[in-house]
Amino acid sequence: MRRTGQPRQAAVGHFDPFSLRDGNSDLAPYFAVYLENPDGSLSLGLPPNMRLPSPPSSPRAGPRSDIFGDLTDPIGGLGARSARTVSPAVFQHHERLFTGLLVVELVLEAAYLGLMLHCSRHSVQEVASAYQALPLQTLWTLFWAQLGFQLAYLKLYFCMGFSAANKHKPRLYAWFSNVALTGIIVQVLFAYMNKANIVVFALRLFCYVYARFMKGMLHQLLLHPPAELDV
Repeated sequence: MRRTGQPRQAAVGHFDPFSLRDGNSDLAPYFAVYLENPDGSLSLGLPPNMRLPSPPSSPRAGPRSDIFGDLTDPIGGLGARSARTVSPAVFQHHERLFTGLLVVELVLEAAYLGLMLHCSRHSVQEVASAYQALPLQTLWTLFWAQLGFQLAYLKLYFCMGFSAANKHKPRLYAWFSNVALTGIIVQVLFAYMNKANIVVFALRLFCYVYARFMKGMLHQLLLHPPAELDV
């Protein structure tokens, strides 16, 4: 073995031999000896009781702990970067959009029901001409049954939607999305009664998707509930 480095002589004049007993780490770089092994590796030699100064902490240590602390992905589709973007302000912004969407749909649903009542005679006659085997009285019975069912459904639909937006509960968003999906399927089955429900159908489908999105976002916030969001 051969020595590949020499102690720096400039530091000898300032060296106190008794400081080695204290293991002064500030002097370690001046008395370090590097030895090259036969395999090419290097070994570090220091005087007794002397140790190297502690290296500075990695700059990634702090942010990394924050990243793992912010991993609040309940649906498996969002990473740490996306999880950090979910803040109370962002959630409340989406919640206002969701509430506004429900209000718009409520107005359109009322307009659609009024249009359906206004055109009820024409709609029943169209269905009677297409299905001549069914008596006209039976078609009117089906029409009023459909209207009653739709009114009951809309009451449940909007009560569930506004309750979810007001109470911030993931299960309410889940129930609302299930109710919305049921309405979408049933509305397809009753679409033959009136062709003007395509806009309402699109809004209900969008509310269903938005409710699923809000549920996932709320799950992330509930893992670390902030003070400014009453959950």
